[in-house]
Amino acid sequence: ELTSFARMLGRRLGEMHRVLAQPTDNPDFGAITSTQQDVDEWARSIGAQLQEALSEVANSPSANRENAAWLAQHGDQLLAVVKQLAQLCLGGLRIRVHGDLHLGQVLVVQGDAYLIDFEGEPTRSLQERRTRHSPMKDVAGMIRSFDYAAAMALRNTQSTDASPEAEQVRRSVAAEYRSQARTAFQDAYRLAAADLPHAWHERDGEVAALALFSLEKAAYEILYEARYRPDWLDVPVQGLVELGQHLLGRAG
Repeated sequence: ELTSFARMLGRRLGEMHRVLAQPTDNPDFGAITSTQQDVDEWARSIGAQLQEALSEVANSPSANRENAAWLAQHGDQLLAVVKQLAQLCLGGLRIRVHGDLHLGQVLVVQGDAYLIDFEGEPTRSLQERRTRHSPMKDVAGMIRSFDYAAAMALRNTQSTDASPEAEQVRRSVAAEYRSQARTAFQDAYRLAAADLPHAWHERDGEVAALALFSLEKAAYEILYEARYRPDWLDVPVQGLVELGQHLLGRAG
């Protein structure tokens, strides 16, 4: 049931992006192609946000020590990866997007999904929220939200069996949910958004864009949680570590 829901959610997001990319007389909407100037700005802004998040983790008593140590050791490499990924995004579409997409922005009505609250990320300026972005920003936001859903399920579990074996089973179920939900969501999104006229200059443009905006989202979440919900800080920190290990492993 949850996999089917994730698949349907990916399809609806792809359909929404197709609508937002349609030609229009309204100068604030429609699609444009990302330029070298856009790429340079992504590298600068996302790099700065990631640097701020790394500093926050290093100075926060709420962060998991092992994860904090890994990020401290590999922070410079991650910042270098941001520049590499941004360059690979050249030629991708920029459209108006939701901007703060996660499972809390979804209403479920008779098994279908309605996306709500298009105000964008609350800590960003109105001008930033109205700017065209890569559609991958929304995709990355929803994928990160599956991590939160799994973490919330584990935290809210009430069981009479508190043994290490039972805990391991619960973690395995949560990890399986994350994996299946991500795969179903991404596969359905790609199918629904296949007609978007991206003009990637590099073959791996889409993969790079998803990774870049996933890094941005994880960094944003770290700063948000450190400020408002420090007891949730380990969720985005763990997400950043997993993403970083994957990216640096590929680079290696």
